[in-house]
Amino acid sequence: MPDSASTPSTPPPSAAAPMLSAGRGRLPAPIQAIYDLFSSVRFGITLLSILFVYSSVGSAGILYPISLNVFDLDNWDQIVPRQQRWAEMTEFEWFHWWPFNLLIALICLNITVTTLRRIRFRPVNYGVWMIHTGIIILALGSVWYFTLKVEGDAPIARRMVVIRSPHHEPLHMIAQPGMRVTAGEGDRRAEYRVVDIDPDWELLTGDAAGRRAYSVTVQVTRADRTFMRQLLAGHPDLTEDVLPGQGRAVRVTGEKLVDPDLSMSLEYAPQRYFYLAHSEALYLREVGRTEWVERPIHGLPRYNDSVDDYAEIWPVAPGSIPALNPLGIIVPPVAVDDPLPGMNLRIDSYLRYADLAPGLVSGGDRFDPSITLRLISADNQTLRVEMKALDPTTSNDLLGFEWVDDEREIDAHRATTPGRLVVEVPGGDGREPVMREWSVPELKLDRAERPFIPIEGTEYAIRVQNLIDSIPMESGPSQSAAIVEVKRGDASYVRFVSSDADRSLDQSVDAATGARTEIPTDPGIRMRYIGSQRPRLMTIVAGPTENRLRIVIADAESDRTELRDLPLNTRVQLFPNLSMVVDQYVARPRQVTRPVVVPREQRNRDLDMRLRMVKVEFEGRDPARPVSYWLPFHDYPFENAPTALRRFAYRPTVVRLSDGRSIEVIFSRRRMELPAPVVLEDFVLEEHVGGFTGSNVSVRDWRSVIRFAAADGLTEPINVSVNKPGEFRRYWFFQSMWDPPDAPRAAGEVASRGRNYTVLGVGNREGVYTQLFGCVVAVIGMLYAFYVKPMFKRRKQLQAQATASTVRSMSTRATSPAREPALTGKEAS
Repeated sequence: MPDSASTPSTPPPSAAAPMLSAGRGRLPAPIQAIYDLFSSVRFGITLLSILFVYSSVGSAGILYPISLNVFDLDNWDQIVPRQQRWAEMTEFEWFHWWPFNLLIALICLNITVTTLRRIRFRPVNYGVWMIHTGIIILALGSVWYFTLKVEGDAPIARRMVVIRSPHHEPLHMIAQPGMRVTAGEGDRRAEYRVVDIDPDWELLTGDAAGRRAYSVTVQVTRADRTFMRQLLAGHPDLTEDVLPGQGRAVRVTGEKLVDPDLSMSLEYAPQRYFYLAHSEALYLREVGRTEWVERPIHGLPRYNDSVDDYAEIWPVAPGSIPALNPLGIIVPPVAVDDPLPGMNLRIDSYLRYADLAPGLVSGGDRFDPSITLRLISADNQTLRVEMKALDPTTSNDLLGFEWVDDEREIDAHRATTPGRLVVEVPGGDGREPVMREWSVPELKLDRAERPFIPIEGTEYAIRVQNLIDSIPMESGPSQSAAIVEVKRGDASYVRFVSSDADRSLDQSVDAATGARTEIPTDPGIRMRYIGSQRPRLMTIVAGPTENRLRIVIADAESDRTELRDLPLNTRVQLFPNLSMVVDQYVARPRQVTRPVVVPREQRNRDLDMRLRMVKVEFEGRDPARPVSYWLPFHDYPFENAPTALRRFAYRPTVVRLSDGRSIEVIFSRRRMELPAPVVLEDFVLEEHVGGFTGSNVSVRDWRSVIRFAAADGLTEPINVSVNKPGEFRRYWFFQSMWDPPDAPRAAGEVASRGRNYTVLGVGNREGVYTQLFGCVVAVIGMLYAFYVKPMFKRRKQLQAQATASTVRSMSTRATSPAREPALTGKEAS
């Protein structure tokens, strides 16, 4: 029998064999352990799990129940770790922090080592290699992107009104309803005020008839005349004046302009800077200068309040009390033209949501007891009240504030005083004036028959018909009134009497019908009625010493009263559903302005961080005693009031220095210079059917048409909208905010049709194409892995099946018995 088929002495290499064999030249144990760790799939899964938790906590925070009823959403609370005092990070900073970068680096290293060690580089694995390569490229591109990323916004006014006159220096103001500037003195004083803007003024004359233009009407007020001038953007030849009450000047005087020497024009308002998101800076300049000098602030909190002294703020509601934690942030000068080159500024306090409010503190010269308190209902609704003991208009029938010079005066606030009717008959013709007074019990109103009461020494007699106490009034304290029948000889009439004798009203009464007719008030008799006075429900009593404060509480069902001491800054329960906290009481006040922290439950999240403020320390007139100022936040450091945009604050703080100079300071954001000044050519509102209804839902898109001031002039217009940004010199511009129409928001303001400015978002995109390339490589790898790799595996499977079939066939032939040939006749013989 032939020999059986021989088998190979060594097996073929396994497809799972590592590319880098650990058996060749074994590494030192510590390095080998690290090498094994970073080639571990479990380690990679652990890193990805940590990354998932880190990302979830940074974006959504941590939700936890505060009650056993977990099915009620109100019983869940949230904590965001990145907003805690130890972190103070925005979401962008959280995902750019070193732990996140370290996680990404470890994941990339794990992918690299695992790929090189465990996955052979051959066609069947090309997809996995491309996926891993794409992920690493994406990570590298993201590092590039976030390292160089800058983002902010730039406000751009649509037009600037430029005024030139031989009587004063050139003036400018942004085209905005209500904006005004003045110039000159005495008879040469002139005021220029924007009284109307129409962003869609239809042109009716000339070659441009039928088109629409941006129209601005400026009222000119002088000592000798007042007129209005209409300016049209892009059409200076159509400028003309209008005379109030007379119409167009050309129809009255024959000339288009009332004053040809006065030049007014609409010009572009170029913006040179954009202001960085999530940044802070102080801006300084000497009073009289126009350019601000920036001082960046580093390390300022964003989400948590810190103060160096509670005396620097007004009392705060529980739950919103800032931490007593002086910040000690130094803000040094960085610019060569800084107005305070040798002075470091210091920030010790920061409030995220507060507003400056005037108030009273002790230390004044004038005696004027004043109190500030809060009335708190059972459901924690709060009413803030300010009262003065010497000003009765600050008190009402329910709550009053009184000063007493003697303890016995307190009894007057605890007793019920009956009403009084006072009658006076003036003297004359040798008669002495007569005055009589009756208390309510003396008037005997309880009798069925009420006789006339003669006024001795006069011809008058009176009879009280009715008394009405405590008539509620729309404003001020309640009033009391009496209805008195007056008889003089045979004549009689009815008088309505109040506490003011000059406000009496007389009426005659028809004896037959009872009809009443108003008649002239009889000057021969004067009356006034002081209604009965029960103790107020609550009367705060100060005195007789300046630091003594008590409260008289009356029982509404009886005449009983209770006298209690009233401590400061302590919640006192007055009634089952009402309590009181006295925040402040001073006998000799002086007025100061301090921040009032808005309680957390009353904060508007839409305002973001616009109500934050810092306390900055300067060197004052006495170098040994620095002075501090609270600076409110400004979205933008505008040049002056005539260039401040509607809805944005402009309140620079003036600081008086020891050398006599005055410095203006603004707290705002850091700025960066744009690659070229940008101007707003037009603002287009694309509306849904039906037009703009006042809601953003009716707007299909907002589009700003902008141009850049390059060296050779303005660039071609660039359309920028919400989802269609425009690019210029590696910066991208997109629509961020706009100027919607609105009504006057305060006395003296002018309504606005809107579209007078735009706010563009500005940012760069360094590394984006690298990120996209990494994503493309990874996607191609996925397609390869899901569609090409199965083809290789199928082909290999078919080859394996063919090989196995051949082997089985050969094996069958080798093991079957051999057939001997049949013998021929000769062989058989």
